[in-house]
Amino acid sequence: NQSNIKKSKEDNIYFINKELNKIKNKMKKIEEEIDALENETNKIKAEMLSPEINTDYLKLKELQDKIENLDNTIYIKMEEWEELNSKLNTITKG
Repeated sequence: NQSNIKKSKEDNIYFINKELNKIKNKMKKIEEEIDALENETNKIKAEMLSPEINTDYLKLKELQDKIENLDNTIYIKMEEWEELNSKLNTITKG
């Protein structure tokens, strides 16, 4: 009976660690996605400063819309990251 309890605890530790690794990997992927989105936003902002673009209202509007969409996606990714971080903290403190 003691060996069953020990085995059960080992199984629990294994599955907890597996879940922790899964969460950490998802968080890392989201961080990379956020970095890529922020880089794209910065490229667009730099493009908007060029003389050919900053005098073209329609092009500026198009680029501003792209930035807005990227910002919204970044916000969603940050919320996902926060949710995973909260889950991670719950598991590690629980």
